[in-house]
Amino acid sequence: MARTFYRIIKSDQANGDDFLSNFARGRPPRHSEILNPEEHRSISVFARLEDALAVQAQFPRLGSSIAELELADDDSEIVVRQAGDDPNDSHHNLLGEPAAFLRRVRRVFAIPPTADRGN
Repeated sequence: MARTFYRIIKSDQANGDDFLSNFARGRPPRHSEILNPEEHRSISVFARLEDALAVQAQFPRLGSSIAELELADDDSEIVVRQAGDDPNDSHHNLLGEPAAFLRRVRRVFAIPPTADRGN
């Protein structure tokens, strides 16, 4: 069975830069990345679309579109980790190469303006 994840990206066309970790971007580790180097080398995604939309509304600079990724349970190129201790939290970290993420993009869609989401 496949798992679906949602990644906030800059535009309506996914590219490799959308799937670079903070480490790959040359950014220093921050917050939990300091204690967890694997997180620093991972990208942030959400298992629920509504959670990705909520984060984008709070941090619009992250991007204006959502990439939907589909991963097989036995995917050998991408490692999936729950981001926190709460099993109900849909935030996950994915560890893999940008090209591997791009091959798993099923669709990309624009995020509706905040006003249209009742904020």
